[in-house]
Amino acid sequence: IVNCQRKTCGYCMRKYNRELTSRDKKRQKIQDIVKNHWQRCYNSKSDAWLSYGANGWYFAKEWLKPDGYPDYSVIIPWCLNNGYEIGKVLEKDKLAYELGIKEIGPRTVRFVSPSENQMYTHDKWDKAKNKWNIIK
Repeated sequence: IVNCQRKTCGYCMRKYNRELTSRDKKRQKIQDIVKNHWQRCYNSKSDAWLSYGANGWYFAKEWLKPDGYPDYSVIIPWCLNNGYEIGKVLEKDKLAYELGIKEIGPRTVRFVSPSENQMYTHDKWDKAKNKWNIIK
């Protein structure tokens, strides 16, 4: 089989996709995660908007471009340098609730396993005691 290097050739596209680096795959996953969270905060047609945007969640100014959309040129490097690995999820509740803000940004975001993410959901925050009700 001859490698023709055309973008439309199925053989060439499969080879190209296999050759994507781990960093490229991470960058794409981060972009997908951020886009999903941005939609939750700013798109009233999103299924999760009532839990996020209507509930006061917003993106940090430093993570937004002047037009209000995510600035991936800032977000992706930050995520890569602050613990993102494929399989981890964006956890924003723990630090945001502890700080008393509903912001998605560098002060409140961290990357954790899906099971750890389930430990810090809004229904486990005790407002009166200002602490987490977590049973391990």
